Amino acid sequence: MGKVMKIPRILGTLIIVAVVVAALSGVMLLQNVFADELEGSFDSTNGSSIFVDGQEILINGDTEWEGGTLADLAPGTTVEIKYVVDGDDNLVALEVEIEVEDDEDTDEDNDDDEDFELEGLVQSYTPGASITIDGQTFLIDGDTEIEGTPVVDVTIVEVEYEYVEIDGSLVAVALEIEVEDDEDTDEDNDDDEDFELEGLVQSYTPGASITIDGQTFLIDGDTEIEGTPVVDVTIVEVEYEYVEIDGSLVAVALEIEVEDDEDTEGDGDD
Repeated sequence: MGKVMKIPRILGTLIIVAVVVAALSGVMLLQNVFADELEGSFDSTNGSSIFVDGQEILINGDTEWEGGTLADLAPGTTVEIKYVVDGDDNLVALEVEIEVEDDEDTDEDNDDDEDFELEGLVQSYTPGASITIDGQTFLIDGDTEIEGTPVVDVTIVEVEYEYVEIDGSLVAVALEIEVEDDEDTDEDNDDDEDFELEGLVQSYTPGASITIDGQTFLIDGDTEIEGTPVVDVTIVEVEYEYVEIDGSLVAVALEIEVEDDEDTEGDGDD
């Protein structure tokens, strides 16, 4: 009889380990071959799964993470997931890659999407706290740049702002407030804030006021008057502007022109 060669116990153990490793490697290779990928926005997690665009994906101790960990995920974060489908049709994550925007992309997004501008009349202003323009209120903080001095119901300002989440709500925060200069204001006054009205004189107090078609205008030392207004007789044309007096806007007559008899008769003939 021939002799039977015995394999040392340690060698046998090594052979078994090698077979197991080869088997596991084969499984991993098959997983990579049959793995699929998806990319989407992270919604939430329960610790054993993550939800991406409403889809549940299981995670476990074998899930590899790139760009961060589960703790780094926040709602809205973009993730790219490599996964396989198990025997129960569950999606199981092999690898989760968290996409992180660089500073340049973040700055571009802020410039393109989150910064806005509004121009209008100042309706309220509390230095260091807030300013209201055309019905919209903006918070003012230590980073807000202010050029000029906003005056309620007088100055036109341009506000550059962004929305910031404060206590769970989006709040408009002013980044920069620029008051239009006198030249711009004068042009606005000439083009937009001077008005005209023509009608019958209903009341007239020299040096004080005049009422035309139900609207009363203050008369001051700068008001130019051509002719003599007569109540219930003369037709006048009033050029006026709005001025803030004691916190209220008041119509002040700049010029009052009484129509001559020829114009009045012409109107009567027509």
